[in-house]
Amino acid sequence: MNTLIDRQQRQVAELLQRQQHGEEVSLALSEAQKRVDELNERLARRRKELAQERQLAVADITRIGSALVLPYPQEEAFRELVPEAEVERIAMQVAMRYEQPRGWLPEDVSQENRGFDILSRHPESGQVRVIEVKGRAASGPIVLTPNEYKTAGRLRKDYWLYVIFDCATRPRLLPLQDPARLEWKPVMKIDCFQISPQEIEREGTI
Repeated sequence: MNTLIDRQQRQVAELLQRQQHGEEVSLALSEAQKRVDELNERLARRRKELAQERQLAVADITRIGSALVLPYPQEEAFRELVPEAEVERIAMQVAMRYEQPRGWLPEDVSQENRGFDILSRHPESGQVRVIEVKGRAASGPIVLTPNEYKTAGRLRKDYWLYVIFDCATRPRLLPLQDPARLEWKPVMKIDCFQISPQEIEREGTI
């Protein structure tokens, strides 16, 4: 602020000199002086705010909400993180259809908040796998909730992540066993965990 004020004051001084030499700069001089006054007022307000901040005390923190702010045009990428009912429906349908022809008996448990969406059993071998289903309209980062991430870490090879890309066009299923082994990156510390679509493409097998 002091730098801005100093620069503006020099401009006022230059205009005063030009006025003394007979130039008509009254309007520009008036605006420049007005700008100096505004900057001084802003500086005074800021000093007052800083003085008040010294009196702040840390008390209990109440979380009101969270926001992820991305620069343009990356807000398009954020839309991929927003659950869409139709995309989720297609993804679940693809995952269930993938299990059945292979002799597994999938059960939709997505409404039970168990850390996964499908409980699949193989009647002959007696094997059980739990499956978390993530769908994207096209492609994009995959996120796990804390509950999903902890469940994956606890069940390891019994936990499968079925990622379905291109749900809006031609769905592609990429199954990953033991997704906890991958390098998930925390988003907003504890809200969710993210992995890139490139990692899914590299690790996913059919």
